[in-house]
Amino acid sequence: MTAEPAPPIAARVFNPITAIWLVLVGVFAFSALMVLSTYAPDLRSGDDGDNHALSHSAIGFAGAVELLKEARQPVTVSHAKLSPGHAEGLLVATPGPMLDPKAIKGLGFGGPVLVVLPKWTAAPDLKHRGWIGAAEPIDLKLLPKDSFLAGMNLARRPGVVAPRLQARSAPFDIGDTFAAGPVEQLQSIQSATLVPILTDDTGAVLLARDPKAYVFYLSDPDLLNNHGLKSVDTALAAVHILSALKAADGPVIVKFTAPWCRPCRRSTTTACGRTASS
Repeated sequence: MTAEPAPPIAARVFNPITAIWLVLVGVFAFSALMVLSTYAPDLRSGDDGDNHALSHSAIGFAGAVELLKEARQPVTVSHAKLSPGHAEGLLVATPGPMLDPKAIKGLGFGGPVLVVLPKWTAAPDLKHRGWIGAAEPIDLKLLPKDSFLAGMNLARRPGVVAPRLQARSAPFDIGDTFAAGPVEQLQSIQSATLVPILTDDTGAVLLARDPKAYVFYLSDPDLLNNHGLKSVDTALAAVHILSALKAADGPVIVKFTAPWCRPCRRSTTTACGRTASS
């Protein structure tokens, strides 16, 4: 009897190309595991540096939540859609610039809504979890014409100013004035369809209302975000604004999850300037 011929070498070992791919996949999987293990606490807590109620970065709004608590104002952070018919208090939304204007109606809140317009774009600081790198103003020229932010016809004042807010309409006492702290490139609204509520000393509109709905728009997030609240004047102005807009004795409800932001999560550097972790 003669021995059967040995199988070809190629039948007994991996193809070199297959082996290379396996190594690359392994390296990628290990890297992904390390990233997730590093940032998992922040992903669970929401402190990812973006502009929402759980973020402690400069553009976040966790400070506003804590400020209201210190002022003994009822406040809550909402992750879910509110029950129909809820109308007491104030709902605060901090969306990205790609918001569909129709999305406001889908918030499920029958009372006053404050939409804080975005201004800054910033990438996360990879060395410090929950921090951001250098922030730059959103380039309004890059926004689609059908985005809600483009429809506000915004203006920005060069330099740093400390605006003095003046009441032009209810719910404030007309003629009432109060100061805010320093704001870089103060952003104002120039929309002809909105009713001016608060202006600065130049007449620029900083808070406006939709005449067809109980929706208010705050032109500059630095009047409410963590960076702005470093100023005592801005902190006092923020409490004054939120308290005036509330209906009855309900809480201030700060919206955390925003379904209209999901299209912006395609990458970490989208046209709207938001990060993928929003």
